[in-house]
Amino acid sequence: MKKLDKVVLIAKALADKPKTFTELLEATKMTRPTLTNYLKELEEKGLIISSLDRKDKRKVIYSLNPNELAIITIDEVIEAIKEELKAIGEELNPEEERNLKKYLIEIRDLIIDVYLKREAYKEFRDPIQFILRVFTPHSVIALSYHERAKKVRDKDKFKELYRKYITYGETDKLLKKLLTLAIDYIDYSLAKKWIKTISFRKTTLAHELSYAEPIAEFMAKITLDEDYRNILYEMAKLEMGAKELAKKISEEIEYNLKKLRELDFESYKKLLSKFCKDL
Repeated sequence: MKKLDKVVLIAKALADKPKTFTELLEATKMTRPTLTNYLKELEEKGLIISSLDRKDKRKVIYSLNPNELAIITIDEVIEAIKEELKAIGEELNPEEERNLKKYLIEIRDLIIDVYLKREAYKEFRDPIQFILRVFTPHSVIALSYHERAKKVRDKDKFKELYRKYITYGETDKLLKKLLTLAIDYIDYSLAKKWIKTISFRKTTLAHELSYAEPIAEFMAKITLDEDYRNILYEMAKLEMGAKELAKKISEEIEYNLKKLRELDFESYKKLLSKFCKDL
């Protein structure tokens, strides 16, 4: 069994609740000397905390450090991000780093749930790479939000609508929470830097970034989901202003009606008609 697997066994055992040494022996199936060495190493690193049992002072209770990421420290992740930025001639400024630390603490539940319990560690042997794969789409969400929010006066209302926009249809509470972290903790300046990194360019998001939102909005226009269309419509009103939006809608309707005259496509006509009526 490799080192990562042993660390994961200990972290998984402690993720449910704190445990004594004897309970950890039973949960991990390690030998006493091996477990002792790993617990000492993880405690020195700051990933776990030991304390005396309140009821029985002879027993030591081990728990995960709530201020770290179960199998890796926040400082290790930040150093990895700094190295990525350094490779493209950029650096992390103090404010970006402060907010990044807050973001990493917030995704701790995801690491425990997905990396440990759902065993993503079997695919991502390097926990840093797993975290960067999570951070990358979040940086895209942050970039999109901040770019659009710049044009808006009522930023609080726009932020509320944007939360609904990016979480629409998501039923998993943890994932829903995670989707909104980007707009709360990832700085616009950091998101702009990150999309130039090697880690970002390796993902499919690098190719999808330029057309992801137009596709999402087009799909919303031809869907029967009225609530989603209303969210987009209210966001557009805030971004563009009523007059400009009315002009855009008018042009869009005219364009699509022209297409309908050219293409006698009945099902598309019905969907478009309903969409225009709702606007």
